[in-house]
Amino acid sequence: LFDLQSDPDETVNIAGEPEHAERVAEMRSVLKGWMIDTKDMGLLPEAEMHRRCDGVSPREYALSGKVPFERVANLAFDGLGNRRLNDAGDLQDPDSGIRFWAVRALGMEARHCSNKFGNRHPKCQVMVRQLESMMQDESPSVAIVACDALLSVGDAQAAKSRLVELADVTKVGHFAAIAALNVLDMNAQLDAETIAAMKKLPRSTGKPPVRMGAYVGKLLNHALKTSDPAPKKKPRRNKKK
Repeated sequence: LFDLQSDPDETVNIAGEPEHAERVAEMRSVLKGWMIDTKDMGLLPEAEMHRRCDGVSPREYALSGKVPFERVANLAFDGLGNRRLNDAGDLQDPDSGIRFWAVRALGMEARHCSNKFGNRHPKCQVMVRQLESMMQDESPSVAIVACDALLSVGDAQAAKSRLVELADVTKVGHFAAIAALNVLDMNAQLDAETIAAMKKLPRSTGKPPVRMGAYVGKLLNHALKTSDPAPKKKPRRNKKK
C-alpha cells in the first residue's frame, strides 16, 4: 500500500502501519473473494500448479472442481497476519494446496517460537518434528517450504540435503527445481558438502518448458558463483577468390 500523494514513486510500503489496518483488511478481503470467485490458480505454488495440471491447461483444471479454492484461500490469507497453524489436521489433508499453506503457517509459528524461546523449547521441538515429516511430502512444493523453515529452526544440514534432492530437474521438473534452488541460494549457508552435491545436479531435461530450459543452470551458476563455459567458436573458412 502506497501514498501516491507523498510517495508517487511507491518506495515506502505503508501496509503495516496501524492507521491503515482497516483499509488493508478490506482490500485483502475483496482480493480473497475475487480469487475464490475466479478460481485463481495463483493460490497454488507455480510448480504445484504445473504438476497437478499434468498436460491440462490451468484454466481447465481450475474449472474441474479438483481445487478447494475457498479453503486454500482462507489458509493463504490467514497466514498473512497469523503465525499459528489453526488445525494440525491440515498437514495431512489430501489436497496439496492445503498442505502447502498449512506447512507455511507451521514454519512461521516455529520461527516465532524459536525467536521467543529458543530452538530447544519443547513446543518448538514439536513443530520441528512436524516440519521434518513434511520434508518427505509427495508434493515437491510442500517439501520445499518445510525445508525452508527447517533451515532456521531445525536440522539445517538435513534440510539442505533434501533441497538438493528436490533441485534435481530430471526427477521433479523445472518449476520445482527452480523453487528448491531459490531457497538454497537465498536462505541456506552453502557448506562444502552441499556445494559438491549441487555441482552434480543436472541442468536441464531433454524437453524443457518453453523459455525455462536455461533457468536451472543459471540458478546453479548464481548459487555456486560459476558460469557456463563460452561456446567454442568455429574456425573461419577463407572464401575462395
